[in-house]
Amino acid sequence: MRKSLFKRCFAIMLIFAICFIAIPKADVTKIDTEAKTIEELEKEIDQLKKKQQEYKSMISSLGSDITKEKQKQAAISNQIKTTQSLIDTLNTQIETLESNISDQEKKIADQEAKIDAQIQAFQQRVRAMYLAGNDSVAAVLLGSTDFFDMLMKLELIERVSEHDNNMINDLIALKNDYEATKASLEENKKSLEAWRAEYNDNLENLNQLYDQSAEMIEFKKKQQQQYANLSEEKRKAIQKAEEEVQKIEFSITKII
Repeated sequence: MRKSLFKRCFAIMLIFAICFIAIPKADVTKIDTEAKTIEELEKEIDQLKKKQQEYKSMISSLGSDITKEKQKQAAISNQIKTTQSLIDTLNTQIETLESNISDQEKKIADQEAKIDAQIQAFQQRVRAMYLAGNDSVAAVLLGSTDFFDMLMKLELIERVSEHDNNMINDLIALKNDYEATKASLEENKKSLEAWRAEYNDNLENLNQLYDQSAEMIEFKKKQQQQYANLSEEKRKAIQKAEEEVQKIEFSITKII
């Protein structure tokens, strides 16, 4: 009877001992498994942080690129303003030359009319003297009171003829001077027009460069926003992973 009771007590104690030993072993296994999960999460967090840092570096680099591009754009804008001012100045000079050329053309036309009138008058005189023959000259000379009067009248006739010739020569010289001035003005106008064409080409190129720079700035801003969005996604992923780590650590703390 006593032996039977002893055996029962021993069996119960043995069962409690086995249970007491088995339970801690199960807990240790669970803790090791959870620790491994934490390690994986921490590695994932590190990778996410590295990626996030890469995105931040790209955002910073793009920001620097945008700043440089804006500075380049400002320089182009100044060049555009300067070139446009030069073109405006050239336009003003060309307009002035065109006005001067018009004035010279008018003066040339006036001188041509005067020359034509003088030539016609001189031709009529010569024709009249030719038709009259020597009699007309002789009549003038015979009408002289004495020899000295005749010489004076002869000299007067020569001077009239010489005056007509000199006047025509002066008008022709003046016309030639006007034409030379007009030719010089036209040559200057051609030079100015060539410069204007060159500056207009430069202005067109500068406007294209400005537009390209504006497009580049817009493109880099979009890239910057894309990297900012990716960085925000990584931040959220890091936050979520860290929350998972905290949950696991809290669970382990409760078990311990």
